[in-house]
Amino acid sequence: MPDLIPAQQDQAGLGALIPLRENQGAYWIDARLLHAALGSGTRFSDWITRRLADTLATEGEDFHSDLSKTPEGGRPAHQYQLSLDLAKEIAMLERTSRGKAIRRYFIDAERALREGTPTPTLPVLTLPTDPIELLELSLQGIRQNQQAVRALQDATAALETRLDNTPILMFPEQEGTIKALCQELGKVMPGSYPAAYRAFKAHFGQAGVPMAKYSSLPTRRFDEACGYLRGLIAEHSRGRLLGGRGA
Repeated sequence: MPDLIPAQQDQAGLGALIPLRENQGAYWIDARLLHAALGSGTRFSDWITRRLADTLATEGEDFHSDLSKTPEGGRPAHQYQLSLDLAKEIAMLERTSRGKAIRRYFIDAERALREGTPTPTLPVLTLPTDPIELLELSLQGIRQNQQAVRALQDATAALETRLDNTPILMFPEQEGTIKALCQELGKVMPGSYPAAYRAFKAHFGQAGVPMAKYSSLPTRRFDEACGYLRGLIAEHSRGRLLGGRGA
C-alpha cells in the first residue's frame, strides 16, 4: 500500500469525514470511512467485496489493500485505499441521496485540491451522533439491500422461466438425446421411425394438437420425454421378444 500524505482540506463536513490522501499526484480514500459515510447497512467486508466486484476494480491500480494489526494483537483486519475515481463510482452505485452527494463532494474536492482553492464542505452530511438516527440510517441501508436482493430474485426467476420454456433445439445435447431415443424406438415399434416421431409429437403436443417438430419440446419436459421414450422402447422390445412386432 502506498504511503499517503493528507491532502489540504477543511476539517468540517465531508472533508473531515472522508479525507482525501495524496500520493504522487493521485488521491486516495479510506474504504472504511467511505462505507461509514454512505450509511450502508451491509457489513464492511461483504460490502467492499461486492463493490470491488461490481466495478471490476484492479488491485494496484484502482485500490490497494493491506492487513493491519490491532493494538491488542487481535485478528488483523483488511484495510483498503480506493482511488478517487473508484470511490466516485462506488458512491454512485449506492443509488441514494447520500451516495450522490458524496460523489459530488469527491468531484468538487478533487477540483479544489488541484486548483489550490478551499475544499467544499457539506456539514449536513456528517454522520448523526444520536443513536436513534444512526439506527434509522442503518435500517435504510438494510431496506435498500433487501430491495436489491428481491429484484435479483425476481430477475433470476424470470430467467429460469424463460430457460424452462426454451425448446431443446437450443440445446444440441438434449436434442441429440431425444433424436437418438426416437430412432431407437423406431427400430422396435410398428411403423418404424415415422411412427416413433408421430407418437412422440402427439404425446407432447398441446390441446390435442401434435408438436410441429420433436425439437420444439420445452427444456422443462426433457426428463419426462426421456422417460416416456425409454418406457415405449422397453414395452415394444418385450413385445418383439414374445413373438410379435409390437405390443
